Amino acid sequence: MQINGPIVVAIDGSSATRSMLAWAAEYAALHRSPVRVVTVLDPEIREPGYEADNQQLLDVAARLVDKSVGAIRAVEVTTAMIRGPVGPELVRESRNARLLVLGRSHGSDAATHLIESPTTTLVRRSQCPVAIVPGEARIRTYSPVVVGVDGTRASTGAIEFAFSEAARRDVTLIALHARNSSGESLALGLTGTNVAIAHEMELSESLAGWRERYPDVEVKRLVATDNAVRNLIEQSRDAQLMVVGSRGRCGFSALTEGSTSQTLVHTSSCPVVVVPQIEQFDKSASVPL
Repeated sequence: MQINGPIVVAIDGSSATRSMLAWAAEYAALHRSPVRVVTVLDPEIREPGYEADNQQLLDVAARLVDKSVGAIRAVEVTTAMIRGPVGPELVRESRNARLLVLGRSHGSDAATHLIESPTTTLVRRSQCPVAIVPGEARIRTYSPVVVGVDGTRASTGAIEFAFSEAARRDVTLIALHARNSSGESLALGLTGTNVAIAHEMELSESLAGWRERYPDVEVKRLVATDNAVRNLIEQSRDAQLMVVGSRGRCGFSALTEGSTSQTLVHTSSCPVVVVPQIEQFDKSASVPL
């Protein structure tokens, strides 16, 4: 991840494109970061007018972003047409990006064409945080930022990212200790109130130091001891941003296993940012205001 790198927005002309571009433009303006709008040309597709259509899509997208941020502050907007397999090309883009933005079509159980099949692999391999924006996403200026915490080091990057975003947006941060741990609790002989107390202590330890670093951020702590995905989805309904780690007990990898099958990404009411493990990206990602 490059803190001075661009916000890379990967578009494909789906119904989520306009919402995704509007969100990315606001994020770029907030962080004073340039925007790089890209579309990936699949070498296997040989349809007539394929390249011309994508170039037109890029031009329209660039104008939309420029118009969105122009009234707020000047942000450089560039475009690029990339040839190659979608997944590897976007991973390559992530190496020099501050944030990679993808879209999710409205009312769809799957993400847009760009990320329908390689979502999990892309997020796991990305060298920068990945934002997945639902097509129906609304910009909620005063709503809180929510971060999923599971007590592991894997959520450190997500906590740092969430505190930085809450501080920059001047909103409340909801730290939700959410992980599926019933089996683990029984093994340790913990039940009822004892489970909640143990998780509350774990949450406090995870947040230690961050509240001192960001003293102006109001933090609301919540503990959920049952279904991590369900609790995160419920919190997303009134949030402007959901942040989770890429790994860990309630990270993206865990939330995409088994029956959950990318549930959070596909049903969250607000944009979801998946942050790589702390050693995977430059810790300068969190910039003091």
